[in-house]
Amino acid sequence: FVAASDADLPGLRKPLRPFMLFCTRFGAVAQARGIQFPFVTKLNAKAWPAGMPAHGISALWFSKWRQDAHDLAEFMMLIRAVAHRYPEYAIVVRPHPSENLAFCGQAFILEPNVMVIRDGSALDWIRAAALTIHTNCTTGVEAVMASRPTSAPLSRSSSISWSRLIDWRMVLKFVSMPP
Repeated sequence: FVAASDADLPGLRKPLRPFMLFCTRFGAVAQARGIQFPFVTKLNAKAWPAGMPAHGISALWFSKWRQDAHDLAEFMMLIRAVAHRYPEYAIVVRPHPSENLAFCGQAFILEPNVMVIRDGSALDWIRAAALTIHTNCTTGVEAVMASRPTSAPLSRSSSISWSRLIDWRMVLKFVSMPP
């Protein structure tokens, strides 16, 4: 495991071997400003649309937060499963800027082929990756626009465990493609 931030590295440091890039968007549940921050901002009545009842905002926010917590857990399990299944690849986890970098670093501290990095441009990492796996975020759009292999294994259905449904043949197909 290696953790790095923009300040830690003067230039983009890529793994010495082929890598898969995992981009996340879980600021609601792994917030860099603390777990309470999304609740402080989202449950602030001044930020609500006019006429929206408090119970409606609260119900909507808690529903989103629950889904994001589920998706975070599933995505972390997916990263770990891919790291174990493909030890010949480096696994680069790039947390969203709103996320706690130390959280991801600690989660993968025992995984020797996992790097948690936020330095450089996401597009540079996408272009160099054998495969970009994202969580329905803008890095997926960037990967498509750059004509790079990409996958978004998360769904809005909280009843499905995506880490058990990954088509490993699809992953192998993408990682065997030339950059």
